[in-house]
This record gives sequence, C-alpha cells and structure tokens, in this order.
Amino acid sequence: ANMDYFSLLFGDILSITNRDIVWVYSVLIVIVALLSIFWQRLLLLTLNEDLAKAEGIKHTFYQLLFMLMIALAVSVSVQIVGVLLITSLLIIPPAIAKVFARTPSQMVFKSILVSILAVIIGLSGSMYYDLATGPAIVIALGILFVLSQFFASKNLA
Repeated sequence: ANMDYFSLLFGDILSITNRDIVWVYSVLIVIVALLSIFWQRLLLLTLNEDLAKAEGIKHTFYQLLFMLMIALAVSVSVQIVGVLLITSLLIIPPAIAKVFARTPSQMVFKSILVSILAVIIGLSGSMYYDLATGPAIVIALGILFVLSQFFASKNLA
C-alpha cells in the first residue's frame, strides 16, 4: 500500500469532510458521556491506584476503559490532524494547565482551553504565514508551554 507519510505525520485539518465531522462529534459525545459517568472512579484510579483498589473499584476495567477512550479519540483524529498534532495535544496542554490548576478538574478544563487557544493561534498563523496547519498548531503549543514555564519560574501562576 502506498502511504502518504506526510499526511500521517501532519494530517490535513483543512480537508475535513462532513463525514469526518460526524465521526469526531460521535466519538466526542461517547467519550464525554463515559467521562461524566465514570469521572470520580477514573480520577481516583489515576491519582491513587491502591486507594482505588481499597475502595473496591475494578481497576482493570477502568484502566481498559480509559485506554479505549484514548485509543478511540486518537484513531478518529489521526487522519485529520496527524500523529504529531495528536501527540502534542495529548501531552502539552496538560503540562501547561498543571502550572495554573489547583485541582484535577481545573487541570482538565484549563487543558481544553489551552488546546482551543493553541488551535486558534496555529490556524491564524497558518493562514497568515501560509504554513501547514498541524505544525503551526504544534509551534503555538510550544510557545505557550515556554510561556507557562516562565510564569511558573517567576511564581506568577
């Protein structure tokens, strides 16, 4: 099979079809529903596996559920935005949010805000400077990360 490695790595966010949008929103609805139902158990398991086991939480089931949610989100998104952007969006926004968040719920919310901000900045930069959208968003995430570390080092957060 002839594979387009550039598209796999960087995706093509500007060529999203209606079918892609339906898939992304369907997966989003499923994941948000699962998170809202199982949030407390998943959070406890993530923060303290021993305590979760002591509370009687079936850790194997919830670990599998969490991994499946991540795999589902990645598999639906990788063709649209590419491996580089998916990886960056999974790692960098929580690293930035950690500087400003006081609770796990705040960290999730602030991670989402950082992701949205980075996408807006990246898409704007992509259009203005005629860059590929995926790398432009990754650059925006990188800049936001450096700024967050500056704030963290100055205790301004």
